[in-house]
Amino acid sequence: MENIDIPFLPEWEGLMLTGKKTATSRTKRYGLQGDYFEAFGRVFILTDVYRIRLSYVACYHYLEEGCNSDFEFRKIWERLHPRKGFCPDQRVYFHRFKLQNSMYQWHVHELTDNGRCRICGCDPTPVLADLAPSPSGLSREEKTADIYSRALKAWGAEAQLGMTQEECAELIKVINKYFRGKADKAKVIEECVDAELMINQMRELFKDDRNTWDRIKIEKIERLNDLLEL
Repeated sequence: MENIDIPFLPEWEGLMLTGKKTATSRTKRYGLQGDYFEAFGRVFILTDVYRIRLSYVACYHYLEEGCNSDFEFRKIWERLHPRKGFCPDQRVYFHRFKLQNSMYQWHVHELTDNGRCRICGCDPTPVLADLAPSPSGLSREEKTADIYSRALKAWGAEAQLGMTQEECAELIKVINKYFRGKADKAKVIEECVDAELMINQMRELFKDDRNTWDRIKIEKIERLNDLLEL
């Protein structure tokens, strides 16, 4: 967890302090899940950071961005990016955050044996259950499957199939760059994870035929093992 800096326009102060703006889309990643930043005299924690198409932000996340409509979000984006404007297919980093409910300003957390801060009493370590509401009593694997299921319901199977194509294409591109020395290992890992998340969503999409999925997977692993033993 690090103390990071994310700049915000003064016009966002009221919305952020009242919890009506809980996300910001940027052209670069400013931090990771669990990092903290200070804005308007209060501390916020990043609960999620991931890449997404700008069109998805406008369609599905404009309320989190503090806007009343997708049209308003587009207009604000165009005002802030006059040269490039609003490009629906542009990939941006979606930073979701929440206000740290504490009277204390930013400080280095001193954890006690129960995992809470000795100074402010908060639990500074975000857990999976904080990222999105899901049925209680589920295991971590079940919670993850629930997230994939809700993603498919939110954006639709066709859109997620298209996103799977895009993520696989991005992975191909970055591996080519890695071979040429123009991308580092961290970038390859990031694209692998993006592709993995989409493939897991495809597994959830085709869960009615999971036996076929598992059978083919076992066959592929056994074939790999046979090749290694040649």
